[in-house]
Parts: sequence; C-alpha cells; structure tokens
Amino acid sequence: MVIKIDRTLQEQPAQLIETLAVEEAGHVAQHERRQRLYTTTELQAMVKGAGFDVQAIFGDYGGAGLDEARSAKIVLLAEGAA
Repeated sequence: MVIKIDRTLQEQPAQLIETLAVEEAGHVAQHERRQRLYTTTELQAMVKGAGFDVQAIFGDYGGAGLDEARSAKIVLLAEGAA
C-alpha cells in the first residue's frame, strides 16, 4: 500500500486542504479533507457569541504562552457568562 499526502494552505477562507491518494493492488482511491483555520480573534468572537467569557489563552495544554507564529494550537479557557 502506498499513501501520498498533499497539503495546501489556502488564505480565504483560511484552511488546510489535505488530499490523500491511497494505492493498493493497482487501485487508487482519493480522499480530500478540509480543516478551517481560525485566528485567536475569530475564536474569541465565536466563544463570546456562544455565551462564554474567555478567561485565558494558551499555546498548549500545559499552559505555555501563545505565540501565534509558532504555537501548534490555541487553547482557550472560558466559562459561562453571568
């Protein structure tokens, strides 16, 4: 089995597009996955719009500071608005 993965970053809207080609026994199946990417500002607005208040933002599950250029994830700590 051979799996080929092609990843592309799209700007508008910001998303990761991943195309997988799986070849096995002479047959090739292709699959596509799209993952929307959000900025910290967009995430905060969505959380607030859902009725929560953002208490803190981290760059990982251990509580490291967020570096938007380098952090692999955004972790938001929020609680229900009073």
